[in-house]
Amino acid sequence: MCRRLPFAPCQLILIPISNISGWARKPAPVMPLQPSDIQRIANLARLRLDAAEQAAMLDQINAFFTEVVEPMRGVDTTGVEPLAHPLAVLRDMPLRLRDDAAREPALRDAALRNAPAAQDGLFIVPRVVE
Repeated sequence: MCRRLPFAPCQLILIPISNISGWARKPAPVMPLQPSDIQRIANLARLRLDAAEQAAMLDQINAFFTEVVEPMRGVDTTGVEPLAHPLAVLRDMPLRLRDDAAREPALRDAALRNAPAAQDGLFIVPRVVE
């Protein structure tokens, strides 16, 4: 079963400390994970967990949601603009991004210097197929 995250993973929202003390509304509670969710997560992470480890993991993850995620969801963020970068608040400057252009990396000469044998920009290797 697919669950939606209660927040956008790529956005960082900075909230003034004054807004944290008074929560405007009580958010919907986070639905606790089930043992089948832990089995699916372990399978995706290629982990072999026995029943005791799965139970401990279930308790730890549900405690995290209860202690960390639910209080964060309770913060009133009305009127707070999401930021593309946390430093954008500190400076009134646009983000510096390089041009999105395909370029050939200049690694060929460095790679050929490490080769035991090279000729005309190509690696010389022993013949494998006759």
